[in-house]
Amino acid sequence: MDILKTKIPKIRKIEPMGALELLVIYEDSQKKKFDVAPYLKMRPDIFAPLSDEKLFKRVRTDILGRALIWNKNIDISGYDVWEAGVTV
Repeated sequence: MDILKTKIPKIRKIEPMGALELLVIYEDSQKKKFDVAPYLKMRPDIFAPLSDEKLFKRVRTDILGRALIWNKNIDISGYDVWEAGVTV
């Protein structure tokens, strides 16, 4: 898949679902369930703080609606969310 040709809608809203899962709602009303747990296993040096439920629930989107952000050190690209998320 050519990332430059992939049209991914902007993220409109993010709802924490517990157990390191998020419901990501896009501008066009599509919804995807996204599991953050694999990121904690792949890169614990970056993502381990997300095991703190209070921090995990502070997720927001960047100003462009193209990424998930928790703080200045922890974010996940919107493309990764789109590709790994499960449509609901």
